[in-house]
Amino acid sequence: IQPEIEASYKEYLAALRRAGQAEDTEKAWGLAGTFVDPERDRARTIAFADSQAYMAQLGQHGSVTGPDGKIPVGYEHHADTWWKAWGEHLSEGAYDLPSSLVGTPDEVIEKLHRMYEEFGFKNVIMTINQGGTISQREVLRTYELIAEKVMPAIRDLGAPAVAAAS
Repeated sequence: IQPEIEASYKEYLAALRRAGQAEDTEKAWGLAGTFVDPERDRARTIAFADSQAYMAQLGQHGSVTGPDGKIPVGYEHHADTWWKAWGEHLSEGAYDLPSSLVGTPDEVIEKLHRMYEEFGFKNVIMTINQGGTISQREVLRTYELIAEKVMPAIRDLGAPAVAAAS
């Protein structure tokens, strides 16, 4: 979860404009780390521990270094130092970004509205428990909160407004 994600969204929209295309995100998908809990601090603590585990896994299994200890030609920009730097700069402050759906139901609703208003994104993939450290009970509770609180509040996001009959 980094500010670069939001910069990428903005660059995607700018590239569409430069290509003479409408700023349509109907076919674009946003990816957002997600964990919803009634308590903000608890949501952040649980999600942060899981993000740390995920980054450790990427560092271990996402390595491009060959068996000889060298980075293959063409993979220089995807080297181990990138994974390590990304993980080392991980902080709970990243959960303030709209591209992070970590927090209370109300916070997540607000972030989804902001994602739509600022970037036009309606299609969001919610990644939950990427690090594999969150219990099944907690994951199911997050799903329940999304279904019961978040989805009803964003169901009509981006839908045309219906004029009231007079």
